[in-house]
Formats: sequence, structure tokens, C-alpha cells
Amino acid sequence: METATFTGLSFLRVLDLNSNQISSIDPASFTDLPSLAWIYLNSNQISSIDPATFTDLISLQVLKLQGNKINQIEEELFKGLNNLNEINLESNKIIPFNKNALFGLSRLNKVCLYDNSVSVTFPSMNGRYLIRIQI
Repeated sequence: METATFTGLSFLRVLDLNSNQISSIDPASFTDLPSLAWIYLNSNQISSIDPATFTDLISLQVLKLQGNKINQIEEELFKGLNNLNEINLESNKIIPFNKNALFGLSRLNKVCLYDNSVSVTFPSMNGRYLIRIQI
């Protein structure tokens, strides 16, 4: 996906890009989407995601990335996504998962990492517990 692909869609709430053979995402693809709450990027060919890709998505609640080829999760990938409550990374190629990637996500209650080769110990969530973790 190219830079500023969705410019002018500031009221967009749901973005479904499932099964589009997307192999890479420009870090500026999702700029100017302050209302976007759900992103579905399932069943594409994504192998890596720049940590700046989701930075401006202040309303994001659900991020679904299952069935891609993602091989690692960087520490800064989810930084600032304070409304995020669900991340699905099922059926990727994730081996290193930076445990600090989830730090500060106070509304997060579901993380799905099923069907990966990941080994991770999740950090303290400031006294909170994730409702569901699938590994």
C-alpha cells in the first residue's frame, strides 16, 4: 500500500483489506484516519510492519493481522494505540515477540498468537490481566 492511500476519509471507521495480496504497507498509508476503529488485514502477504505504521490511529480498537507472514513484532509497533482492545496475529511466522510491545495498552484484553513459533512472557499490565491470550 502506498503513502496516504486513504487521504480524505477522516470519518472511516472500518477498513477491510482481507485477501488482497498486500505484501508491504507504507508507514504513511494510514495517516489522517482519526476515526478508524477496526482494521482487517487478514490473509495477505505481509512479512514486516514498520513501527510507525499505526502511530496516528488514535481510535483503533481492533487490529486483525492473522494469516500473513509477519516474522517479528517490534517494541514500538503498538505504541500510542491507547484504545486498542484486541490484536490477532494468529497464523504468522512470528518467533521474536518483543514483550514490551504491549506495554501501556491499558484497554487491551485479547491477544491471539496461536499458530506461531513464539515464546513470550507478558509484562505486568499495571495490575490488569488480559482476558484472553491464545498462544
